[in-house]
Amino acid sequence: MDKEEENKHTEKQHVNQETLDAIEEGHRIANDPNVPVYHDMESLIKALES
Repeated sequence: MDKEEENKHTEKQHVNQETLDAIEEGHRIANDPNVPVYHDMESLIKALES
């Protein structure tokens, strides 16, 4: 890997606030025991239809 490629891999990535908010929401949902969990498409479809 040349120096330019190495710099691309080590540069700090900048993301917008909307992306940061979405990541935070994902973490919150993943750790919330009150959020329903669907293990297959059939159970998800049943929940959406009810």
